[in-house]
Amino acid sequence: MAQGNAIRLFKFTPSRGGDSWELYSASVSPSFYDANEDKASAKPQWFLEAGDLEVEVTDKFSFEQSSKRATFSGASGIWALRFPSAQAFQAFVNEYNGKLFENIYNVKNDEANREKVRNSTRLLPWQPAIAKAPEAAGPAVNQLKIRVVSTQVFGKDSVLNLGARETAESREQWLEDVDMKVRKHSMTCS
Repeated sequence: MAQGNAIRLFKFTPSRGGDSWELYSASVSPSFYDANEDKASAKPQWFLEAGDLEVEVTDKFSFEQSSKRATFSGASGIWALRFPSAQAFQAFVNEYNGKLFENIYNVKNDEANREKVRNSTRLLPWQPAIAKAPEAAGPAVNQLKIRVVSTQVFGKDSVLNLGARETAESREQWLEDVDMKVRKHSMTCS
């Protein structure tokens, strides 16, 4: 791969004289692998491999479209992949999102499972707003975020991770209770 078309790996170096990004590798070929691939009953556990660096795929990655950069924490610091083109960057982000979906929801990344996940969170309009400004969220909303992440609801009458049985009626009651708590909290914060 020519130098101008290479994906470069940088390492963040903090110093008293000024922090900087140092080129760690002028050309890497990032790839993803499932650490549990050989275990038939295990859930997927995707990792990113770039050169000799390996890091688990988590929601802690940061992406900057304008600079075509993916930033993440690794075993020995903060790292960044810099892509030569918007197309290469977007292809990486798309693959990353698929692997992240499997790591979070423990199901194969396909249209049917994405639809199940979308349906399980459709009634939660506050999620995007809270994701943008988590410091503005009160304790009640933070509890909601924990519930959404921990329950993994996949159907009308699904079993929660906590062992409880959730029905459409109990979910509606929970949403009403939460709505009241959020309104009450927002009134006390105003």
